Amino acid sequence: MPDKGVILLAYKTRKIDIYNQYVDEETEQMQRSVSKSNFYKIWQEKFPHLKIKQTNSFSKCNTCTKLDAQLQATRDPIERDEIKGLIKAHNYRQMMERKYYYSKRTQAKENKQRYMSIIIDGMDQMKTNLPHFLGRRSNDLDMANLLSTHIQGVINHGLETFTKYLDMNEYAHDSNMVINTILKELHGTSVQMSNFLPPTLYVQADNCFRENKNRYTLGFCELLIWKNIFREVHLSFLFVGHTHEDIDAGFSKIADKLRRNEAGTITRLLSLIPNTRQLRGLYDIKTWLTPYLNPVSHHTKPHHYRFYRNHENRVIAEYKGSHNSHWKQLPSTILKQIPTGIPKILKPQNFHKLNIDGLEKNIDRAKFLFSDQTQFQWWKRFLSYLKDLKADTDEQLKYAKEQARWLLPLLPKQQEGSNSDGSTQPSRIDPELHEMVDKELDEPQVRNNLVFIFIRDIPDTKH
Repeated sequence: MPDKGVILLAYKTRKIDIYNQYVDEETEQMQRSVSKSNFYKIWQEKFPHLKIKQTNSFSKCNTCTKLDAQLQATRDPIERDEIKGLIKAHNYRQMMERKYYYSKRTQAKENKQRYMSIIIDGMDQMKTNLPHFLGRRSNDLDMANLLSTHIQGVINHGLETFTKYLDMNEYAHDSNMVINTILKELHGTSVQMSNFLPPTLYVQADNCFRENKNRYTLGFCELLIWKNIFREVHLSFLFVGHTHEDIDAGFSKIADKLRRNEAGTITRLLSLIPNTRQLRGLYDIKTWLTPYLNPVSHHTKPHHYRFYRNHENRVIAEYKGSHNSHWKQLPSTILKQIPTGIPKILKPQNFHKLNIDGLEKNIDRAKFLFSDQTQFQWWKRFLSYLKDLKADTDEQLKYAKEQARWLLPLLPKQQEGSNSDGSTQPSRIDPELHEMVDKELDEPQVRNNLVFIFIRDIPDTKH
């Protein structure tokens, strides 16, 4: 499992800043702090898995960027203290969102029969361009005309699996790809659990409206309730710019393996990365859902959505801005009704964008860089295949149909009368009551150095 290894801190995080924050907190607690050298030594010896990301492949947090810029721009001690307070408050809030994600992840690890937790994201594409050689880059190679590939990953926390899907950008990286990937993961999980899925599903996704935070993904999550595949589905997003998580640690292991191994072909790349397969057989779920979607707006703002059936067996759609906010019910469901039929096969939209001539010239230049000439011959056959695909729409449809199987009807349904807690007696109360009681199990943290977060909003009563 990737989350058992490296933990990545944000790009441009500085050890000195972390040390200074530690000193400030110890001072406020009237505790003695260790020296900077001892702090670094403890980090190195006790927390070698805690590393700072060396490249920035993530979206930047606008709040962090602006606050950091203002902090660098002023030397006024009062202004700096105020900005540092805002930074601390912002970091505290995003860490509480992260802790909320961790709690759901833990639930799935500790009770697979009740909870399923997955996180889905894509890897930085530049790292898996093909052919991939070790050592210094040859001046003969045109880096702009390598075969661009993309890895979509899904971690299943309960089953401790990390499944990867490889594509060569022939499909748009949108909600169709995300929903198809989730559907494949649900089916794979049901097979592994002997035709069973737990009542509650937690989905953690990147905070990107194009792929995840849109009415299609919301509609699909709600459809899982309408179809009685789950009793409760949560779709959650971390703050923009703070979405790097356990799945990115998994991707970093792939990047590290590629720093030590050549991947001359797609076949070789697949063999290097465990539990990876080519992404094929996608369905146009977006078009299928569209006629059945209710109008929805401002849906990119909340960080959490929840779908479930209430005690009257009505499907309910709710949202909240942050983990500690109250759930608010949408005026209507995302779906008007259950879609009928099945989606059409999704034809690859981007074959026309492939610069096959440029790629072919690159392969010819790289002929003697391959570790063996069978890889060069593989490319010759593959390029011929790509040319046929690009020129023939019938061949593209044939390509799209490979491994196609509409998996939604194959997913097991919940037992009649089962609840999101796994019991079989019908629930007659609002799920929020369960949540209220469950919160009593939370471990509170008392910290006086964060009091300003709460008191700074108290109105001035002197005037």
